[in-house]
Amino acid sequence: MSERRRKQQREPRPRSVAALEGIDVLVDTFADRLADRIVDRLQADDLPGYVDQSASPLGPRRHIRAIRSGRVPGRKVGRRYLARKEDLDAYFAKLAEPDATDAESADAQVVRDLGLRVVPGRRG
Repeated sequence: MSERRRKQQREPRPRSVAALEGIDVLVDTFADRLADRIVDRLQADDLPGYVDQSASPLGPRRHIRAIRSGRVPGRKVGRRYLARKEDLDAYFAKLAEPDATDAESADAQVVRDLGLRVVPGRRG
């Protein structure tokens, strides 16, 4: 193959500057519109009844930690950790319930703080 032919194959054919600028404008416009559509879809509530970490009443870190540990059923979809609203409500209800052991230990702590001693006695 001749040197001239190799050189023609390596170098692209020159195009008009105006055509390249027109293509650049089209590509930039398309990229901007595509980016806007992607952001709209990601921000939309496309899964009704589900809450991700950015909208969670727990806050992002606690929401992710609760799903990862299994305290709240959920799953990771892309970069979002999704949990059902009902599951989050049940988790809050469970947190609000006082445990019997917590109540007993709180009572015992008050008795100790006051310096009292509980003596079994008769009830009248």
